[in-house]
Amino acid sequence: MGQPAPQRASRPNLSANAEKKETYGSWCAKPCRRRSEDINMVLAEEPADREMLYRRHMKKTIQLMRSRNEYRRQAENYNTEYERSGNEAHLKEARMLMEMAKLTEKAAQNERKRGERNFFFENNEGLPPGVIDLRRLSDWSAVKIAQEQYKLALLDST
Repeated sequence: MGQPAPQRASRPNLSANAEKKETYGSWCAKPCRRRSEDINMVLAEEPADREMLYRRHMKKTIQLMRSRNEYRRQAENYNTEYERSGNEAHLKEARMLMEMAKLTEKAAQNERKRGERNFFFENNEGLPPGVIDLRRLSDWSAVKIAQEQYKLALLDST
């Protein structure tokens, strides 16, 4: 009788949720961490901000593809070492590195899809995914995005 009534679960803080959307942009499936210099920029609803986040996703994709190529190169070295010496440890190492290359490639594909989904969802009206309407972007952004897609195409071909 003298015990206090059980407390109800507190309601979620709606203002914190709104603040989170302001920081990351409501359209981003997996929010990117914003650097301190980006905080003063316009919110993610602005095309320039979307372009910036897209470029970040593409830079990460390029880094992952380079890592994948490095894993493959090391695996080839271990395979040739195994063929030369017959040591089973080299074969195990090569298999592990090839598995790492596969996982890294999958991560790169996901990162690329994430960037394209976030950017093209609002920028492309009726265009297929992966096609950029460069006329809608600033000249500098169009050139940078075209360069990044060219790098990705080169990395994909290896």
